[in-house]
Amino acid sequence: MIVSRTTGPFKIPVISHSSSCECLGNRKDYPSLFRTIGSDYYYSEALALLVKHLGWSWIGTVNSDNDYGNNGMARFLKTAQQEGICIEYSVKYYRTETEKLKKAVEVIKKGNAKVIVAYISFLDMGLLIEQLSIQNITGLQIIGSEAWITAKDYITPRSIRVLGGSLGFAVRKINIEGLTDYVIKAFWDNAFPCSQGGGNSSQYVLNCSRYQHLLVLKNYNDDVPDQRYASNVYKAVYAMAHALHNLLKCKEQDGCEKNLTIQPQQVVEALKMVNFTVKFGDNVWFDKFGGIVPLYEIVNWQQDSNGSIQFKAVGYYDASLPPDQRFVLNTKNIIWARGQLEVNDNNLVNDNNLVVL
Repeated sequence: MIVSRTTGPFKIPVISHSSSCECLGNRKDYPSLFRTIGSDYYYSEALALLVKHLGWSWIGTVNSDNDYGNNGMARFLKTAQQEGICIEYSVKYYRTETEKLKKAVEVIKKGNAKVIVAYISFLDMGLLIEQLSIQNITGLQIIGSEAWITAKDYITPRSIRVLGGSLGFAVRKINIEGLTDYVIKAFWDNAFPCSQGGGNSSQYVLNCSRYQHLLVLKNYNDDVPDQRYASNVYKAVYAMAHALHNLLKCKEQDGCEKNLTIQPQQVVEALKMVNFTVKFGDNVWFDKFGGIVPLYEIVNWQQDSNGSIQFKAVGYYDASLPPDQRFVLNTKNIIWARGQLEVNDNNLVNDNNLVVL
């Protein structure tokens, strides 16, 4: 946000892979900002629809007291009101406001609502988890925002008592062909500089001996596919490449014109016109607000038989589809708060255990 306010007056293009605040769609304040992540406009409305269609009509809300939390929660509350959802309380805090945090937790503790929508930034969420644990406030059905819903940093014995069964929308996890090998090689070339061998063999053994403790991790690459934002970065890079390709009038056999001077404003205009499909099938183009139409996974915090926490995909929300087809939720695969296997209102579930919203 700070970067875009600085670059905007100079029409310098910026493509963000993770800034979702609806406020960034203001083209007056951010005329040269583009995003490969969906706006919270869609996210907040999807959260409200999820709450409604699961039959939860009496809820509490808590949000970060910053642009991300305030804008996202404002949109959620507006949609919730339209959908007939009653809000018992709505509290907010910022990570440096200890007293406001404690008051928010006290409101949650005294409240009757068993479903809590937490539109909270990553850093603020850690403090809330800590306070809920201290107060032994567990068993609430938490509906989380994208900023923390797939945060592995919060998987601890303490947090699972608070967050077990949480639901939320996440950036899709996409396997980008060739990315794992590329990232792992680049990492090990730096972390394990003797891995390429060559040269004096005795010196090679001597140099490598100091890295023996890393060898057990040499073939570990499970974390790479879990990097959900990698696909957004991938799209951003290709969007810029397509914009420059068009400005430089590149042709397959003739190459690109070499004597052109490209101005930042020209790149901004070229980005408005890009429309292409990436290898994993997503179509990339920017709307009039510089954003994309999002496709989210619905994820559920689940504990497997080994005690490990998994972010299991249990549905999706595709804003590009007609309203009656955007939202699919497989309730059969959900584990709710307190480890429950069933949602209270069975009228929302069809014969295939799918909630189609």
